[in-house]
Parts: sequence; C-alpha cells; structure tokens
Amino acid sequence: MNAKQVLDVKGLACPMPIVKTKKAMEALQSGEV
Repeated sequence: MNAKQVLDVKGLACPMPIVKTKKAMEALQSGEV
C-alpha cells in the first residue's frame, strides 16, 4: 500500500492536530483511507 498523502502534526498544540486531520480527511475520496 502506498501513501497518497502524509500529514505530519508533530509538535502542534491541541486542537490543531485534530483540525488538520479533519481537513485532510475531508479532502480524501472514498476508499483512500
């Protein structure tokens, strides 16, 4: 399996990792997770 997108949220304070993850997941198409 190859990654189409990598999201690095290391070092960010809450709630930014959650916000960035949510936005990234909304941009994905069905079956890309």
